Amino acid sequence: MRYVTYGAAPCPHHVRTAVEGRFGLRLLQAYGMTEAPNAVTMDPLDRPVRETAVGLPLPHIRLQVVDDDGTPQPAGTPGEVRIGPDPGSVGELTYRPMRGYWRNAEATAAALRDGFFHTGDVGVVDDDGYLHIVDRKKDMIIRGGNNVFPAEIERVLLSHPAVDEAYVVGIPDERLGEVPKAFVVLVPGQQVPAGELLELVGERLAAYKRLEQVELVESDQLPRTALGKVLKRELRDRARRETGGRS
Repeated sequence: MRYVTYGAAPCPHHVRTAVEGRFGLRLLQAYGMTEAPNAVTMDPLDRPVRETAVGLPLPHIRLQVVDDDGTPQPAGTPGEVRIGPDPGSVGELTYRPMRGYWRNAEATAAALRDGFFHTGDVGVVDDDGYLHIVDRKKDMIIRGGNNVFPAEIERVLLSHPAVDEAYVVGIPDERLGEVPKAFVVLVPGQQVPAGELLELVGERLAAYKRLEQVELVESDQLPRTALGKVLKRELRDRARRETGGRS
């Protein structure tokens, strides 16, 4: 075995390098979704991995980053990721997305537009064509008119050696509309005060992205899918109930 692909969520750099060193293989990150179906991008075999990227579009995929009006954005500008068939692909390599969501015409019409499948993910394509996923559009926090992407805060939290998992959601705020709150799982045996994590984010990110709350939890206290992926919507609903806000 020489290569192993993984997806569904980013893998921390220290975990990735530890696995590669232990088993003598290379991990390749893939990005995709059931509706695509399956993989849309993947780390290339012949180029170095870019830690903040999810690879390059596969040969049969035409990938664009667009604004709310569907206008393709230049490299370095964030927007919604949409995918369609590459004009040069033929036969079995022609991209075919899903036909639609079961008995949900409204969701189908929103996702399948202009010959593309709109993923609902916010991304950036760099000058070399690598895709960088910023966050889910639905997970974005609007704090006093500023867009805050939870994944950016989560990456900072995960850089702390005592943090094993980190999930950021928006909670209601009377003045700013909503503000970020983090649920953090520590590495077994490690201890760190919540205030230290608040300071870490405050030092690394702009003031409007700072965390307002950090809640230290056990891993088994988080809502998860059958595959172990944390359900952000349920976590957000729980946080808002605890603060008396609306979901």
